[in-house]
Amino acid sequence: MEQFKLKQKLADKDCRIRRLQRALNRAEYQVETAANEQAERTHHVRQRLAVANSEVAELKRNWSARSNAEDATGQERDRLRHQLATLSGQYNELAAKYDQLSASAQRAAKERKQLQALVRQWDAMCVRLYKATGGRPRREADKKILATWTQFRKAVRK
Repeated sequence: MEQFKLKQKLADKDCRIRRLQRALNRAEYQVETAANEQAERTHHVRQRLAVANSEVAELKRNWSARSNAEDATGQERDRLRHQLATLSGQYNELAAKYDQLSASAQRAAKERKQLQALVRQWDAMCVRLYKATGGRPRREADKKILATWTQFRKAVRK
């Protein structure tokens, strides 16, 4: 019985050692994985830092060249501003002319409507004159009116 208890204790300890061994292996694997991930991140950060350092060095080397270019750019900017001011003035003039032409077109449209009404009334009166005189007026003024009306009718029909 005692031997059985000893064997049981020994088996329990072996089981416990195996569990501890597996836990230790898992912990080592997790530590190794975390270390690899951190090393990878560190590597990427170092690469970005190296790129940034080279960009800073490039900017320092090109500082004087850029300042000269900025002077030329400033002159170009001034020229473009002057051109923009000129074109803005021309645009404003054209916009004012457009407004005037739009107003004139609206007035002309109103006058056209009124004239169309007058022409229809004149046409109706000429028809009455023609019927009243049987197409042969005696007075010279009526003859001129009907001649004008006839020419008008021919022009409208074309």
